[in-house]
Amino acid sequence: MEKQEIETKAVAILTEAQAMVVIDRESYDKANAFSATATSLLWEIDGFCDPNIKRWHEGHKQAIAEKNAMTAPIEQANRLVDGKMTAWYRAEQAKAEAARKEAEEKARKEAEEKRLAEAEMLERLGMNDAADSALSEPIIVERVAAPIVEKADGVFYRDSYSAKVVDLMALVKAVAAGSQPLAYLEANMVALNSAARTQKDTMQIPGIVVEKTTTQGRR
Repeated sequence: MEKQEIETKAVAILTEAQAMVVIDRESYDKANAFSATATSLLWEIDGFCDPNIKRWHEGHKQAIAEKNAMTAPIEQANRLVDGKMTAWYRAEQAKAEAARKEAEEKARKEAEEKRLAEAEMLERLGMNDAADSALSEPIIVERVAAPIVEKADGVFYRDSYSAKVVDLMALVKAVAAGSQPLAYLEANMVALNSAARTQKDTMQIPGIVVEKTTTQGRR
């Protein structure tokens, strides 16, 4: 059967199906015979198309395999180098942050020493209340800017964050108590659907209803 003939038959079958009405046993049996005819055309389409699909699929897989074989070493090399660059950059950032904290601590100590010296001077002058007031004032140290670690041209770094559940029951209790949103939990539909298929109409789980869908098959 040629492609055009198959396409014509397929359109005719759809048109007939759209017009079909099943209202009694006779029309029900007629619809059943029609479906058998439609199914036989599907088998013809399989025979017509599957060889080409298989040939094109194998060619596509081969082309992808060839490309992957060529690109894999380069991609691995980039991952290795990117990892080494990122490790160095993060280490330099850690050094810069340590230097910033050290500078802030030095400034805090200098401010503390200056405050003590002022209080001692006030005490020597007999201004004890002023000395006590000076000592009670909080020490305010301006934040020191961390040294900037320059990135290579064309390179950017992005921090990614992800959550890891370490105590599922604690999370469930928090959601149940209302301190965390329900969106943080997700029903395990694979397990629930498996239970529904096993237990059918007898399944009883709080918050769950069994939905039954009837479909028609053909032997």
